[in-house]
Amino acid sequence: MTARPDLAPPDDDASGHDIERAYANLRAGIERALGSGRTERVGPMMRIEVDAPQVDLLRWLANQHRVPRIYWADRDGTRRIAGVGCADRLDLEPGTTPAELLRRVAGRLAGRDPALRYYGGFRFDPDAPMSTRWAPFGRGWLVLPRFELVAQDDALRLACNVFPGRDTADRIIDELRGLAPAATDLPAPPARAARADLPAEEAWRTMVDRAITELRTTSLRKLVLARRSDWQFDTPVSPLGLLSALAQHCGPCFRFCFDPDGESAFIGATPERLFRRTGRDVW
Repeated sequence: MTARPDLAPPDDDASGHDIERAYANLRAGIERALGSGRTERVGPMMRIEVDAPQVDLLRWLANQHRVPRIYWADRDGTRRIAGVGCADRLDLEPGTTPAELLRRVAGRLAGRDPALRYYGGFRFDPDAPMSTRWAPFGRGWLVLPRFELVAQDDALRLACNVFPGRDTADRIIDELRGLAPAATDLPAPPARAARADLPAEEAWRTMVDRAITELRTTSLRKLVLARRSDWQFDTPVSPLGLLSALAQHCGPCFRFCFDPDGESAFIGATPERLFRRTGRDVW
């Protein structure tokens, strides 16, 4: 079910107004859609949207304290999403495959507003031993953010995802009060203190030479080499500040950030598209 701007007051167009006006309009839409204190049975998920002013999504997300925090932007920058909080989450439990979890999500989204999307990911090998640094991400998970700022071309919308009955208006409005305006600026990445590569340069060069030999003398046609670089800084690193810096230096890229707990983050900027599907067309 979708609640569109007609649920908000007539002045829900937040263009030219600050984000606080958008929050107020979203609150009115929540109250009209759910009704304060209603405890009906759990119904289909609902999305409530209002217009929002033009704000920098990364700076807005950096100022939010609710987790998880999610950011995604396409290569051309025409569509960007900043999500915060959790309306629904599905974890990849032992004995469950990513395909099975994706089918569960598809079942929940069937016939719903196409703007409703889950975000997340899975380990390449969910059953492999997990280091402590990857523990906050688990085997894999998919989350429907509670609140989203979605930029499509030049339009910006503020959205709230709820489950009527399970989510009362009072509860959602209390979460809405916790949203902050955009930060004034993003912290710049700190000066590098130390770097360690694994394998080190000499061993890396040996691996590259061996890979070239294998490709020339065997039936192998593709090898993907990788190494780990550990960077240690004198001060804490803002993952969103680092992502913003990457965007300025990497050119057109898909950019993402998954922050599950406020202490860890998985970020990236890559020019590669894995796939895109629209109806029956796949790129």
